[in-house]
Amino acid sequence: MDFSVKELQVEDLISILNVQNITLREFWDRLEDYFTKSKLAQRLHVALIEVDISVDASIFNLNGKDEMFTSRFAEAGAECLSFNYPAVNNGCGRGKVYAQKGHNFTKDEKDVITFISVLCHQMMSRIRLKADLDKVKYIDILTGLYNTPGISMQGKKLEALGELKDYSVVFLNLHQFGVINKSYGNRNGDAILIDYAKYLYGLSLRDGGYAARLGGDNFFIIVRSEYLNRLLDDLKEVEVSLTLMDRVEVIKLKGHVGYYQCDMGDEYNVAMQKASAASGYAKARNESEAVAFSEKMELRS
Repeated sequence: MDFSVKELQVEDLISILNVQNITLREFWDRLEDYFTKSKLAQRLHVALIEVDISVDASIFNLNGKDEMFTSRFAEAGAECLSFNYPAVNNGCGRGKVYAQKGHNFTKDEKDVITFISVLCHQMMSRIRLKADLDKVKYIDILTGLYNTPGISMQGKKLEALGELKDYSVVFLNLHQFGVINKSYGNRNGDAILIDYAKYLYGLSLRDGGYAARLGGDNFFIIVRSEYLNRLLDDLKEVEVSLTLMDRVEVIKLKGHVGYYQCDMGDEYNVAMQKASAASGYAKARNESEAVAFSEKMELRS
């Protein structure tokens, strides 16, 4: 007997899926569990569900993001329903629902599957939108890096886990960026900061850490200590291409860099102040090399 939309326990489905503060993975696990325990997959002759969500790069995900979800309930045949939906932040969601081997979906089954697909798209979009909105208070709107609260959150997590001792913190202030800003204008200055931030983000991912813009031309990086020297080498001079109306110019950026290698029992806030003090020391003396914190330096709160 065909299974129709009228027979679908919509309220039960929504009550199971409509849960506050869950991730997409948690949502998918609940959906799969419902399909199995309610025997919905069996009644609809669904063998396999695949969903792929692709999101373009934005301040919320600097490298973009791809997420895939798959649930298998039986051996799949050739019959397949495909769905395409827009995703939050210039992306798209693609879904495929395969029938059990040897079965072709009836019109009623297609109607139910389509209804559930639309419902899940709306719920998953809301989850993703909420996740992005939750990030706003922790990211720098210009560059997409962490802001001060965001990097502090990550640093204090490491402290709470007892892992801060394995990391170093790096504070850097771009050398004469005010001059660059005046020469090329604020809009181009912002473009330079954005490209520089992308470079720092790539370094932080490579070296198992986190990057932040603290405001203006001040940046901060948490990096695993085993990669500190490599990171400092890569920060000595960074080239950023600036496209102007009639030409492309290469801007060479250097920074006043201070760092501190964390030790057992260190607090994140103190470690950050030590790196800041070292950077201030480097700037006051126009040091071209990164400066390690020493006790003679005055801490800045």
